[in-house]
Amino acid sequence: MYIIKIYYLLFAVIEIRAKSYNLPKPIDLSHSLDEDTPNWDKNFKFRLIDQDKQELSNGMFYIKNNFIAAEHGSTHLDAPFHFNKNGWKTADIPIDNLISSGIVIDVSNKVKNNGDFELLPEHLEEWEKIHREIPQNTVILVNFGWSSKYNNRTMYYGNAEPPYQFPGISAAAAEWIINTKKVLGVGVDTPSTDCGKSTTYPTHRILSANNIFGLENVDLENKNLPSRDFDLIILPVKIKNGSGGPCRIVAV
Repeated sequence: MYIIKIYYLLFAVIEIRAKSYNLPKPIDLSHSLDEDTPNWDKNFKFRLIDQDKQELSNGMFYIKNNFIAAEHGSTHLDAPFHFNKNGWKTADIPIDNLISSGIVIDVSNKVKNNGDFELLPEHLEEWEKIHREIPQNTVILVNFGWSSKYNNRTMYYGNAEPPYQFPGISAAAAEWIINTKKVLGVGVDTPSTDCGKSTTYPTHRILSANNIFGLENVDLENKNLPSRDFDLIILPVKIKNGSGGPCRIVAV
């Protein structure tokens, strides 16, 4: 009990110091996992199963759930192994790569609900002219303005069935990134780093071949992130042989 009181005191001191120095609050960039989470397979849903719930006569409440979920559902990480048999699996990605600086390339005003839009090298070069060179060892987040559609699967994917229609990163932009920058990961606020109409997934293959992870279904709606100079903490479920996994993404 004495140790617990010390911990509470330490947390209180940290909170007071944070308020005193006006430190920034963390911003959650993740969608929740539930039965309405849009998946590639519309018939597969996140499910809570085998719920063990007890309310005992002494007033104690207890609950425990098991769940079933897709590796690539909701906000999640694509490990390089997803499209590269020799690439890092989810648990292999160095922790240093998952705690990094971040930038946002906002092209939402260019997209304007165009599901065929692709990020091109010229958009990356335009960003650099305004915001300076993309830093090394960073994670690039691309805001297509698509997060607002997330809760409606048909709107989010562009169609109820393939071919889907949502923005993505062009192969040319992916090549530009790996040839000119040393980045750790690339994230989007759509279901895929490749555009919805793609059937060969060149962007996935290019990034994976260079051990660059992907982040998909990133929630960028009304987050008011600066274009650069913020940090990201990316914590996927550490699946040993995983091709990816649901993750919590926090910007500071």
